[in-house]
Amino acid sequence: MSKESVIIEHIEITPGVLGGKPCISGHRIAVAHIAEMYLKMGISIEEIAGKYDLPLASVHAAMTYYYDHRQEIDRRTAESRVRVEELKRNSPPSPLQEKLILILLILGNSLKLIGLYPIQQGLSLGQFGKLLQLILILV
Repeated sequence: MSKESVIIEHIEITPGVLGGKPCISGHRIAVAHIAEMYLKMGISIEEIAGKYDLPLASVHAAMTYYYDHRQEIDRRTAESRVRVEELKRNSPPSPLQEKLILILLILGNSLKLIGLYPIQQGLSLGQFGKLLQLILILV
């Protein structure tokens, strides 16, 4: 059995599924995600297979496919990340983000009204941010 036939058995590209990205056959797990978990996150092949209930051969085939098509997969991944960041920048704040901003503004104004200016009280901006986060958790 040739390497190509083994890969075909474990990797598929289906238009309309994950944007036509190569993925594990029968699953919606992209080869790029397998490669990222293994190479960037340091998760072992065995752990990946166990976490997603995949045959070891499928995870190995995904890595083989990745190495054979590395430039294309890395390029598509980088383009996707750029698009996501662009969407985030151009999207209005979510309702939760709006509420948090409002709470922070109200809290900041309340502190000013009672004469508590965090910087004058010896708090750094980082410490003040942590204090606000703690207050938000308690609210």
